[in-house]
Amino acid sequence: MNAMLQTVSTKFAALNARERWMVFFAGLALVYAVLSSLLMSPVQRQQQQMQTEMAQSSAQLADIAQQVATLSEHPVMSVDESNTQKIAQLNAKIHAQKTEMSALQDTLVSPAQMPGLLKDLIEHHASLRLIDMKTLPPENFLTAQPITAQDTEATQTHSGQPLIYRHAITMTLAGNYMELMRYAQALQAMSALVLWDKAVLVAKTYPENELTITVYTLSLDATWLSI
Repeated sequence: MNAMLQTVSTKFAALNARERWMVFFAGLALVYAVLSSLLMSPVQRQQQQMQTEMAQSSAQLADIAQQVATLSEHPVMSVDESNTQKIAQLNAKIHAQKTEMSALQDTLVSPAQMPGLLKDLIEHHASLRLIDMKTLPPENFLTAQPITAQDTEATQTHSGQPLIYRHAITMTLAGNYMELMRYAQALQAMSALVLWDKAVLVAKTYPENELTITVYTLSLDATWLSI
């Protein structure tokens, strides 16, 4: 191993200044890629599992609601008691699905709490500076589209698929690379779960970097985030 290190050291010493800088930045890029991969992969897997569970619960709830609507709109007079029992059973399933979705929602930080949570975490990383933080309009989580009046009306009348709201925040932090990674790791480790959308790291004048993160939470409540 020592012989190998000596060989590498000798070859590096033989390079001219321009070549040394090229090797240095190539190595730095590799470190960035490895650390970012180690950080983001577990988050992405956790996020995908949460999204799948929420989507499945929402789809099941919509299917049951449609069955209730069909039975209510087209009752069979001769089997009215049977119809009533079916509706009662389906309503019980709806209640169970809503309970399951609420339980999933409770594992996430609420939209109202998320801005303060992110700011409080920054205070524990004193060398970082908050450049920008802004909320994004709520979206229909299942369609990834902005909320429409039809979405809201369907939710209020219980005639459509239950609406899961996606509340997102984009923020930009400045600081050295390792401190930015420590902040991201702390965000990942929080007991109140925040979901990641994307993260973009931009190298500025050494050792300054800027990290732009978009994080979000899911809620059955349409209330907007406030900063």
